[in-house]
Amino acid sequence: MASIAICTITYNQQHCVDRLIANIKECRGKDRFFHIRDDCSTDKTFNLCSAFKANDIEVCQNTVNLGSRLNGVEVLNNCTQDYIICKGGDDLIYGPALEKAQRIIQEESPDLILCKAGYIGFDSALQLSRQADLCAKLKKEFVKNSIIFDQRWDRLQSLLDAAATLPGLVWTQGLIARTSVLRRSGYLPGGEVDDWGLLHNLAVLARHEELKVAYLDDILSIIGFVEGSQGTDPVRQLYRQLHAIEHYWHDDLKKAAFCNSILKKISGFMQSDISYRAVRGAVLTALQKSKEE
Repeated sequence: MASIAICTITYNQQHCVDRLIANIKECRGKDRFFHIRDDCSTDKTFNLCSAFKANDIEVCQNTVNLGSRLNGVEVLNNCTQDYIICKGGDDLIYGPALEKAQRIIQEESPDLILCKAGYIGFDSALQLSRQADLCAKLKKEFVKNSIIFDQRWDRLQSLLDAAATLPGLVWTQGLIARTSVLRRSGYLPGGEVDDWGLLHNLAVLARHEELKVAYLDDILSIIGFVEGSQGTDPVRQLYRQLHAIEHYWHDDLKKAAFCNSILKKISGFMQSDISYRAVRGAVLTALQKSKEE
């Protein structure tokens, strides 16, 4: 049976370790391997994780701080399993969905399995990871990737092109990939748009070779929303996206990605209490910086 790696990258997340280890214990099973790679945490994250090493649980630490993107590259380069799930230290795997995914792998041998992901407050994540029929328990607005099931796609290329032009359409936490496919697609060198950049590269790869996709209509990952992360700063997020599009995006995808990034962020600004001047300054600054750098 094909093996699957559940890979977690961590940095200064000691407050998440107890939930992370409890989740791993719940998800252990045949042909499943767990990799935790710490990016030189300055707190007790690595020490706490190391206490739980086992034959199916590998814990290692980088010699220098690499940042989330390069830490993800290290995980991918060192993975020896057939399939891989990449996630953060504050994300949990839903065990029943993992079982379904392994059955799909055995029966269909896909290159990619597209799943749903729940995006909720982290304090609720571990409790939810133990619940039966999770999709029915989470409100629709907390389920990401649902659009890939609600809309019919004529081919995988169309879906991946959309993922490369619509930020947040697909999360990598809702993606199981053949390890060799991810290696061939590579990580976008843009640095700070890890999920979106990886999906962009898959879209480019799918233009050159046929990729077989399967759908898992269940929540695979419960993404723990943590205040203070890069994704919670809309101004910084907009700049990161525009910078990546300007310097690294495929020419055929740049226009749609550029316009959709601004439209999505403006919609978020409209619903917030951010002032007009702050919104105007954020958009103009992001545009200017993305061109200059």
